[in-house]
Amino acid sequence: METNNKKIKIFIDQCTWTWIIYSYYQELFDSGVNTLKLFEKCSHQFFYDLEILLSEYIIIRMCCLTDPATSGPQNNPTENLTINHLLEKILWLPEVQSQLYPEIDRLNEIVRPLRKARNKIIAHADLKTSFNNTLLGAMPKEDYEEFFNILEKAVDIMHQHLIGDPHSIKVAMADEPAHQLIKKLKNIKD
Repeated sequence: METNNKKIKIFIDQCTWTWIIYSYYQELFDSGVNTLKLFEKCSHQFFYDLEILLSEYIIIRMCCLTDPATSGPQNNPTENLTINHLLEKILWLPEVQSQLYPEIDRLNEIVRPLRKARNKIIAHADLKTSFNNTLLGAMPKEDYEEFFNILEKAVDIMHQHLIGDPHSIKVAMADEPAHQLIKKLKNIKD
């Protein structure tokens, strides 16, 4: 039981980190036209590159959180600390399993288009994809929001069952760093 609790706590830390990065992205690049104009005025290329960097990292993290429980050769697989690992390797009560399966199935479904982007252009340089300049990983904002809502719900169910109390991955940052950056940039005089 102690190992399972440790797995859950480490996994929650990974989920929370991914949520924080996503929150930074939202605050910086989805907070309105005025903010984007400010970035263009300050350092267009830097913020353009930062947007790509953050979006690719978010895709990598979302895929990592939902990767299969194991990977590598069947005769010597590597265990991955993912939501699928937690579902498969921890002995859940049937009523907990019945709550988790649909949530985790939906997470895997949401991430499916992102896996191609991660596997073919972000983490690797697939020749055919590169030559064809294929766009991969495009997904509506609503799907990202749904992903984090479902992930939070599944983590909460697991945490309540193993640890005994609710837990949220969506931490509130009192002095949100991305917001502070925007405020400081607005105060810079030409």
